[in-house]
Amino acid sequence: AVSAASDVWVLADVVDGRHAFPASAGALVDQVSARPDVLLALLWTGLITTFATVVVETIALAKISAKETSLLFSTEPLWGAAFASYALDEHLG
Repeated sequence: AVSAASDVWVLADVVDGRHAFPASAGALVDQVSARPDVLLALLWTGLITTFATVVVETIALAKISAKETSLLFSTEPLWGAAFASYALDEHLG
């Protein structure tokens, strides 16, 4: 539902002319290089929140058994809900 809502939002912006997609890859590079904050956000997202997380997770999972790994992955939604409840003051139920 969130993905569909964001897709509709972007399409509405494009139709209204408030946002335009770059015409080419070169135009996209020009837009990103003109905004250092966007470039920094892309680097942070790519290197820290994606690459580093996968490396640390892989190292950690290599040190525990398959049973423990399975238990950890199967309870991941519970950990996410608990974190959202605590850190973001979300209400469950």
